[in-house]
Amino acid sequence: MAILNQTQEERVLNWIKSKGEITSVTAYTELGIIQLPKRIWNLKRRGYTIKTEWREGKNRYGDKVRFCAYSLG
Repeated sequence: MAILNQTQEERVLNWIKSKGEITSVTAYTELGIIQLPKRIWNLKRRGYTIKTEWREGKNRYGDKVRFCAYSLG
């Protein structure tokens, strides 16, 4: 199925299945999805088990930031 014909939830699910995990930055830059937590919530409502893992990193200014990585559980 072409990515243009997929729902945002299908894009997220396919990404996780093929790459192992997704973050908000990846969802935005690679899939054009701004509200990843909402898409994850919708997938959970549809019965998918999605793991949420908090991570720490640095932003472009060197500030410490926390973000979520989502994967199938």
